[in-house]
Amino acid sequence: MNCVIRYFLLKQRVAGILLSLSLLVITCLSPVFIQKVSAQSPGQAQEQTDNIEALYQLSLEDLINIQFSTGIAGPAQKKLDSSIAITTISFDDITTLQPQSTADLLEVVPGFFTEDSAGEVQNNFSARGTWGDSNRMIGMHNDGVMHAYSDIFNGSLSKIDLMTEKVEVVRGGSAGIISSRGPSSVVNYITRKGSITGQGQSALRISDHHTRRFDGYYSGPLTDHWLFALGGFYRRQDGLRDRGFTADNGGQFRFNLSRQLAPAQLDGGELVLSYQHVNDKNAFYLPTPMTNMKDPRAIPGGINALKGSLASLDARQINLVSPEGLISHDLADGIHTRANIFGLDINKSFNKRRWSLSNQLRIMHYKGDGNAVYPSGNNQIQPALQRLYGDKGIAATMFTAFPEAVSLQYAYAGSGELIADEQMSALNRNGLTQELSYRHFGYHLSQVVNNVTVRYESPNNILTLGSVYLKADYDKLYRDQHKYLAELTNNGRKLDVVALNANEDVIGHYTREGFSDFFTEFSLGDAKLDSLSVYLLDEYQLTDKVRMDFGVRYEDLTVKTRAWLVETDLNIPADDDLNILADDNVRTWRGDKRFTPSPRHESDIGWSVGANYHVNDQLAFYSRYTDTFMFRSDLLGEVINAARGLDVTREQKDSKTELNFFEIGLRYASKNFATSLTLYNTEFTPQAINVTVTENGRDVLKSIEFDTRAWGVEFEANWSPRPWFTLAITGVLQNAEYTGAQGLIDGIEVDGNQINRIANEQIRLTPNFYFAQGELFFTYHYLGERFGNAANTSKLPAYATLAAGISFHLDDNITLMLKGSNLTGQIGLSEGNPRDQSQFSQLEIADNFYARSIFGRIFTASLTYTF
Repeated sequence: MNCVIRYFLLKQRVAGILLSLSLLVITCLSPVFIQKVSAQSPGQAQEQTDNIEALYQLSLEDLINIQFSTGIAGPAQKKLDSSIAITTISFDDITTLQPQSTADLLEVVPGFFTEDSAGEVQNNFSARGTWGDSNRMIGMHNDGVMHAYSDIFNGSLSKIDLMTEKVEVVRGGSAGIISSRGPSSVVNYITRKGSITGQGQSALRISDHHTRRFDGYYSGPLTDHWLFALGGFYRRQDGLRDRGFTADNGGQFRFNLSRQLAPAQLDGGELVLSYQHVNDKNAFYLPTPMTNMKDPRAIPGGINALKGSLASLDARQINLVSPEGLISHDLADGIHTRANIFGLDINKSFNKRRWSLSNQLRIMHYKGDGNAVYPSGNNQIQPALQRLYGDKGIAATMFTAFPEAVSLQYAYAGSGELIADEQMSALNRNGLTQELSYRHFGYHLSQVVNNVTVRYESPNNILTLGSVYLKADYDKLYRDQHKYLAELTNNGRKLDVVALNANEDVIGHYTREGFSDFFTEFSLGDAKLDSLSVYLLDEYQLTDKVRMDFGVRYEDLTVKTRAWLVETDLNIPADDDLNILADDNVRTWRGDKRFTPSPRHESDIGWSVGANYHVNDQLAFYSRYTDTFMFRSDLLGEVINAARGLDVTREQKDSKTELNFFEIGLRYASKNFATSLTLYNTEFTPQAINVTVTENGRDVLKSIEFDTRAWGVEFEANWSPRPWFTLAITGVLQNAEYTGAQGLIDGIEVDGNQINRIANEQIRLTPNFYFAQGELFFTYHYLGERFGNAANTSKLPAYATLAAGISFHLDDNITLMLKGSNLTGQIGLSEGNPRDQSQFSQLEIADNFYARSIFGRIFTASLTYTF
């Protein structure tokens, strides 16, 4: 295995070519495998045929008959019997997908729009017409308990490993009843628990981007009464984009103990103790410079659209000027998550299981700190000479500050090597420079979540009364930003601007180590949040064919924030004789007073009603209407405003989102075909977002509110015409549009425009070919045209990708899987530039702009041992 690892590490391109060729060969030879089966003895052929048939028949069973537990009144229910849109992602599905992130995993869910181009964390995903940023309006749960009250934990607490048994996703329906953070959808990760007999699995994964990842789990009996399960992963990799240093480093460990209570009696129960530890550093990839919006590609000589990154080795270690001296950061720390989560679950049934009581307690201590390089506005892609001598260029400031200066020149930060005037127009073969933002941010908190449910069951009725209490103390919420100049090329170096006298001596600096402005934003504060939800779910079997269900939720929320008021435009005494203007450009810093906005207290009620009509064992119809809500949870945004003495409590309350869902669907399964279709209509009033833009040298937080409406159809189907072949299809066709907006400028009318970053068409096709020793699969994914802003001037063209993989069962215990993604090397823009002024206006996008593409070709190999 060490030889294989060295081969992948030293021969990346060769490995990629060989994998592509192997997939092609297997595709051509797949009929041979079928012929080989028929050429064997009748007994052997029949046994292998039965095994192959079992594979595709199980996929049809999964679609409508596998039971799920999320979003219902009872402990479990078949999809065919439910009145909600539900998708179950099994452990086998996860193994085949080998997702790079949560967004990558959720791409298989109908009605979900995912942007997995940010890396393993900080990705964006949305459902049913919600605005495509972060994972707002989607509740992230683990074993039925929500991770936190904010979407800032996107990806950091939902890491997939071998301890993940399956993932259940509820779209619309009862999501807004069981979760205060999931009015449009709930994603529930189900964890493995102890088994009666010992069993386990280990896996090693390598890739063409230097991945070394080990996963493992083991479960079994600890004593006669206690069972246990433990597992996790450790991973180190250079990253999906080249930054010149390690991108992802760390892992996760999970452990649980379980014991049956009175197992010999009808009224039994279960006690579960659990622990989760996360210590992981992940790269956060942001948009890169592009050109030609109709056919996007990298600027010649610029950053590779598929493999390049704004971050570079030259910008890894930075020193920031502050009133308290130099502050250092390491870009290799990336998004650094440290979390310890302790859990206690008790379930007990009474009165011959007619009554049951459940309590789930989670205590979490979390620290999340981030370092990332962000683009500024699109207008900060400028020719090197224009930045110096153009309108509002650097020259006027420099010649005023240094009267003896006769010329300006660029120099490489650190070395001081001057760049001659005649080289500037051909710098990087494009003559361009860019102003970038280094952002440092974080969230530190302690949190308690407690779920209590009481359930009553009779032959025709299941009634559940529950409460969810969450208390979070954020002892540190912070964000600061800084501007620096850099080359516009792969692994670009930071640039200084210097003033020269007549003797060509350097007499002054515009920048310090490339940085022109320090602390263009500085925010530091804390917050306390208390949320209490009480909900009721009731399922009633009216007749043998008709089931009705109803849900209602009441939530009471209290939020208190405070922040250090900032001082602006500070003068920093020079500690050397370099005459650096940037040292005078410390824009903001913590003052000696705190500002406390008015406490925010609000409450509301949401409800949902649904029905299921069971035609026969193969066909069922269902329908549901939901009227629900979601309070704002942008605590960092409140701190940023409070740091400027702004009380936005009233604005936060007024921007509460109200949602209305209506859906009607059917589920059908026959021997060779199964499908689920859902027609839906979704209305949001309003969807509120914050956008950071630069004004007068400072970073300013602005709020926009949109009203939206989306209607369409979600679909998923499996077709198995032969024992050795299945075809799966999922997707959505919809019309998602704005119906109103507040916070935009220039009198823009966005009514009728397509919702920002959401496509109206998405289709995913996955054909699978089964043979005696394994499986060959392909995935074709089409994503329709989208736009990067509300004015729909920032076009994100439609694109399609192709992935393929093959798994071999080397013996009864060992499986080898090879997989390639984006095999055609498609440049597909997942977002434009959310930090550009075009977010607020009808500004036309320039020839050169920032956008984030999906990743290029990715090849992985994994070896799994099951025992």
